[in-house]
Amino acid sequence: MRAMVDRHQALATVLGSVRLEDAEPSPEMLALAERWADGKLSTAELRDAARRVAAGEALTQTAPTAA
Repeated sequence: MRAMVDRHQALATVLGSVRLEDAEPSPEMLALAERWADGKLSTAELRDAARRVAAGEALTQTAPTAA
């Protein structure tokens, strides 16, 4: 449970930083980040998905894992 709280805090910090720079994550990236914060994606899965989103590649459904 503590890890999920830490992940949600980390996500809030990152989003605050991004928005401070007058930017906004895409809805797709935000949804991935929220799945990571909820423990449904591992950090490695989030990193891989973020790279694919940035490259304009289509994402397939990533299987939920216990991170």
